Amino acid sequence: MKAYSPRLIWTLLAALLLAACGLVPGGSLSGTLTRVPKDWPSLLEDGLAICEIESRPSEPHSIQLECFSHGQGIYVQSHRWALKSWWPVESWAAIWIQNPTIRLRIGRQIFELRG
Repeated sequence: MKAYSPRLIWTLLAALLLAACGLVPGGSLSGTLTRVPKDWPSLLEDGLAICEIESRPSEPHSIQLECFSHGQGIYVQSHRWALKSWWPVESWAAIWIQNPTIRLRIGRQIFELRG
């Protein structure tokens, strides 16, 4: 069996992880504009999904986050340092506070919401 260098293995692993996460952050999302469902859990397998969320329509900024259902609503995971002054980039949480109009994509469906 041929031995592979640790550097090659780590490079391939990093490439796979980046490919799985997509280009983050991205721009405007495409898909089919869909009416907001009354029952979000029916769209999320096991109550969880990776969602793509676009904010700031004037300069679209999209990211991937884990979405989850609770009751009939849909929520996203956040991070504790999102609004800290030392955070190195503009956080999606800060963008949503300034402009809460968002578009959420699950599969090819796009839902217009307020964050």
